[in-house]
Amino acid sequence: MARRLPPPPDVARTTSTQHRWALEQELDEVLIRWFLDATLSEQTLTRMSETVQRFARRLAATGVGSFTDVTPAQARGFVMAPLPDGFGPEVHTKHARRTAVRVLYRTLRVLGYDVGDPTLDLALPPRGVRAARVDAGHRMGTG
Repeated sequence: MARRLPPPPDVARTTSTQHRWALEQELDEVLIRWFLDATLSEQTLTRMSETVQRFARRLAATGVGSFTDVTPAQARGFVMAPLPDGFGPEVHTKHARRTAVRVLYRTLRVLGYDVGDPTLDLALPPRGVRAARVDAGHRMGTG
């Protein structure tokens, strides 16, 4: 039986480095744009930056070379990924992750990248507090 040999180490390393470099370059452009635009609060900028950096690390670890190559399944995997304790994320965490990815892709489009939003069809349950308030308003005849 024929056996497929891996590429020589320097070729594999170059490919991995190129993937990581493209993602890092795209991410740097987005983060600089967010910082220079000054439309996000400091707390939001910090939180969203951390979130998209985790997204980029996850993509690089799976061999994705660019944000332009991300599939809806990969974006969904990130949004739904369990927390370090092994439990699934709360609804607000899922919404925060999806929002960060959406803003990332919106910014990439502004920067001239030909990308869509891989979270476009990712439906999430409503945020708990908001849904409870709407339901309470309907029951009380005010909604």
